[in-house]
Amino acid sequence: MTTGEERLVIVEICGNYAKLTLNNGEDNRINPEFIRDFNIALDKVLESENVTYMITTGRGRFFSNGLQLTDERVGGDEFWIEFNALVSRLVCFPILTIAMLNGHTFAGGAMLALSHDYRIMNSTKGWISFNEVFLNARLPHFVMALIKTKVAGDYARQKFVVNATRLVSSEAIKLGIVHADAKAEDLERTVHDFAQQRTKKINASHRWITHRIKLDLYDDLVKQKNIVGNTDNEELESKL
Repeated sequence: MTTGEERLVIVEICGNYAKLTLNNGEDNRINPEFIRDFNIALDKVLESENVTYMITTGRGRFFSNGLQLTDERVGGDEFWIEFNALVSRLVCFPILTIAMLNGHTFAGGAMLALSHDYRIMNSTKGWISFNEVFLNARLPHFVMALIKTKVAGDYARQKFVVNATRLVSSEAIKLGIVHADAKAEDLERTVHDFAQQRTKKINASHRWITHRIKLDLYDDLVKQKNIVGNTDNEELESKL
């Protein structure tokens, strides 16, 4: 087992799986150092040929409370290019990935969760939501593209994004945003059972084809990772 306790994303290699723990203060906010450490953690996962699945979770009450908006570097073009690149890397990561949502998962944290193949949520506590409407903030083009890719159906998108509903696990499962849930004390065991059922015949030789299939599947999304900000429809806006 290897760890890096000083990092904002801690990685543990445990035999055939890796566990990433978000470790940035009380609510695991996303900033440039967080993105850097997340990429370092992913590099370490890929160094171990025995790893067939990866779990990402948060430390404390939050999976992630989103962007660290008090940091003036966050929200600029350079930040979004780096964050979009991390999301794209996760979406096409060459092993199975599961976001283990231990607690509240908001905005940029929800974006991070959607970047994983599957999401399994704490049924005891925690909400998942895009709450930008309450901040009078638009979602950037790439975030919208991710939502359209990973969240199926107008009703689910309306509730999740437009209405900014704080979804508990049972609601998120009904909308197809989360794939399973469990009580806090059973959450990690449930995640491992879920992952092992899906990786029984998987080994390191399947990494290239797994990555290639994901890249083909999410090609339209990945092509948009360098679009920062919003793409405005001036004709529509003029009619409001």
